Amino acid sequence: MNEYDSPWKHVCDDFFSDLLSLFLPPAFRGVDWTKPVTCADKELPKPDVDNATGLRIADKLYRVYAKEADDALYYLHIEIQSQPDPELPDRMAEYNFRIKDKFKRPVISMAILDHPEKEPVDNEYLFEKWTFSLSMRFPAIKLWEYKNQKDRLWDSPNPVAVVVLAHLIAQDTSGLPRQRFTEKLALVRHLYQKPFSEKQFVQIFRFLDWILTLPDEPKERFKTECAKLEGAHDMTFLSTYELDALNDGKLQERRHNLTKVMAHRFTVTDTVRQTIDNADFEQLGIWFDRVLVANNLEEVFAG
Repeated sequence: MNEYDSPWKHVCDDFFSDLLSLFLPPAFRGVDWTKPVTCADKELPKPDVDNATGLRIADKLYRVYAKEADDALYYLHIEIQSQPDPELPDRMAEYNFRIKDKFKRPVISMAILDHPEKEPVDNEYLFEKWTFSLSMRFPAIKLWEYKNQKDRLWDSPNPVAVVVLAHLIAQDTSGLPRQRFTEKLALVRHLYQKPFSEKQFVQIFRFLDWILTLPDEPKERFKTECAKLEGAHDMTFLSTYELDALNDGKLQERRHNLTKVMAHRFTVTDTVRQTIDNADFEQLGIWFDRVLVANNLEEVFAG
C-alpha cells in the first residue's frame, strides 16, 4: 500500500460530498443530499483478497440516492490508485461487476490517481469477440493535473481543495525537509483563514500532518509554530495530546488499531466508528486498554 492510500480513504469518508463537488460535479449535482449517504465498503466480502480471483476488494463504496426517481438507489465505488497500473481498467470493471452482482443495483465507479507519474491513463475497459462487445468508461481523477490549478485550489472554500494542495506539496517536497516545513506551515496558516468548522479543521490538519511528515528537529519547530497560531487566533482546535500525536502519526495509528481489535471482539457499527473518529489521543488509549478485557461495548465506552 502506498503511503497516501490510507489518508485518502479517510478523506473520502470525512468529505464525501465535497470530494464529489470538486472531482465529479455531475455526481454531486445528481445525488439527493436530503437522503442518507451510507459508507458500504464494510459490507463487501472478506477477506480483502478474494481467494477465487486474487483481486482485492474495492477501496471505498457508498450507497447514495439520485434525485431523478423515487427508487434511485445507486452505489458509488471509489478506487485510490497510487502507482501506474496497466491493468486498472480490468480491475475497475471487475470491482464494478462484483459490486453490482452483490447488491443488485447500478454502480458508478471512479478512480483517484494519486501517484506523481504523468503517464497516459487508460480509463476504459473493452472486450470484443465474435460480434460481442462489453465496455465500461470510468472517470479517472489525475491529481497531478491540479498542479496547474493551485491558485484556484488556494482560493476555494472546498476543504478537499486544501487536501489536494497538501498532497501536491508532499510529492514536490519529498526529501526536502526545509522546503516541506516552510510550505506545510504556510498551508496551516492558510487553513486558519478558512471558514471551516472545528471538525473540518481538525480533519484537514490530520491529513496534511499525516502525509507531510518531518524529521525530529523541524517537527518540533512546527509544533511550536502551531501552538503560537492557536494562541494568535484564540482557537483551541488542537489539544496538546493531539498535536503530539498528529506530528508522528500516532493518532491515526491508534484509531486504526482500536477499531481493528474491537472488530475482532464486537460488532463495530457506523456509530461506533464515528465515536472513535471523534475521540482524542488520550481517550483512545483508555478505550484500547478496556477493549482487551471488556465483555461488551458498553464496558469499553463507560464513563
